[in-house]
Amino acid sequence: MISIPAPHTALKNFDSFWQALQSLLALPPESPPAPHIPEPGDSSLEQPLQLSLQQLLGETKITYAPEDRRKYGEGMGYDGFLNLINQGLFPSAVVYPESEQEIALLMLWAGQREIQLLPWGGGGAPYRAKSTPQGAFLAVDLQRMNRILDLDTEQRRIRLQAGVRWQDLHSQLTAWTTGQVFPFDEATVGGSLATSSIGTQSLGYGTLIENTPFIKAVCPTGPLELMQPAAFSSDLRGMMLGSQGAWGFITEVSLRIFPQPQEKGLILASFMSRNEALEKLRTLLRSGVPLSAARIVDAEDLLLFNASPPPSLGRLLRSLRGNTPAWAAHLILEIHGSREAYTTTRQYVDEWSKNSEGQIALGPRTVPFPLQNWSQRFALIRPLWEQGVLGHLITAVVPWHQTNGFLKDWEEALRSVLLATGGVPGVLLTTVYASPQHALIYTLLFGRQASGDPPALQEQLDDIQAVALETKRRWGMNTEQPQLIQHTLQCVAEVLDPLEVILR
Repeated sequence: MISIPAPHTALKNFDSFWQALQSLLALPPESPPAPHIPEPGDSSLEQPLQLSLQQLLGETKITYAPEDRRKYGEGMGYDGFLNLINQGLFPSAVVYPESEQEIALLMLWAGQREIQLLPWGGGGAPYRAKSTPQGAFLAVDLQRMNRILDLDTEQRRIRLQAGVRWQDLHSQLTAWTTGQVFPFDEATVGGSLATSSIGTQSLGYGTLIENTPFIKAVCPTGPLELMQPAAFSSDLRGMMLGSQGAWGFITEVSLRIFPQPQEKGLILASFMSRNEALEKLRTLLRSGVPLSAARIVDAEDLLLFNASPPPSLGRLLRSLRGNTPAWAAHLILEIHGSREAYTTTRQYVDEWSKNSEGQIALGPRTVPFPLQNWSQRFALIRPLWEQGVLGHLITAVVPWHQTNGFLKDWEEALRSVLLATGGVPGVLLTTVYASPQHALIYTLLFGRQASGDPPALQEQLDDIQAVALETKRRWGMNTEQPQLIQHTLQCVAEVLDPLEVILR
């Protein structure tokens, strides 16, 4: 048994990250020519339309400047980057409404002029599952709708605007927590609901959907107020949950809150294979031992990204450089709860560690959960795209009993398509986050980009996504919506946004 200090989560600078990745990918010494990245020109909105929009919202809530519109041309992901270099797609303006009334006026204004609106939360994947705009469109960034409206500690609820970022919310809640933590700095409450995201602490606090009793949205045909249903009733929140903002803007949300736990603890367990780590995690979940969060991280992930791991992690990671044993996977557990619950879990893990073939490290009670900060990681990954390297995050949600077999098939298929399209097997870094019923798979792919022009890069990504989809289908994860659901969603769209004001 060893003790560990608070985890050091600083990431490498780009130069050291690039050198480590070069050795793993066996990249050629010279990078290919960088693709042409178009710059936004002047806004395509004519002067009368600009003046009309300024009269509607005011000058301070609109920008037409090319340097401001530039970041709204792609979002965070690799697919957005390819969309940019293939189509040079930029909004004609970016608007920052501050109220539901302004959103309603904006939708009416846009509908009368056949201009579409693109909802923008944290900017993770704003163009995913969206058609290509056929004319002028505006990015509608809700960052100014970021107020906490009411904190009711007796009912244990908080009401807030949908543009609030999770990290800002938790910095203001000192004695309380929503229990909803997401590994993207820019993630907003509304954006997480629109993508039906699952937080990393769902083991201890439940999913975001379970803890969202009320959603308010504004659609082109009017406002919606959606409540968590009583037992055996239809859940109309589904019109907005996972909708990708297809027919309206989530503007206000109520969330359940919990008292800050009396105790927090961190456990790091290292294993010689991911399968061992998965089996141990599944055993823990079946045992009913209280856990707030759990994830399994590839050892190569820490080696590639971490600038200087803490001493205990350093000892474990040095095994990757030739020492034995070679720890291949790290299981990170977080314990939140009362002192009694915390003590019970620690005692269970103490007994577990006596019979474990892995290495166990118990952290101090005040250690925060060391999130994989995807926002910071993509800041390192983004320059790779202009140097001939593909870096793309792809996800899956898998029932626990299928996880081992699925992961083997998943990674073999993805390595094969990276080899076929880029000429090298590539590197896959998979993180497994735990929810009560499912494993949440986050796989970061690195490989050589396909040779050729920008459309060839898009074709390569399409092939990767097709292989991922086919793997899910083989395992019974049918991502296609049944015909009845498709028809229902089409009816919803026709009712809520008949003129297709919202880009979808």
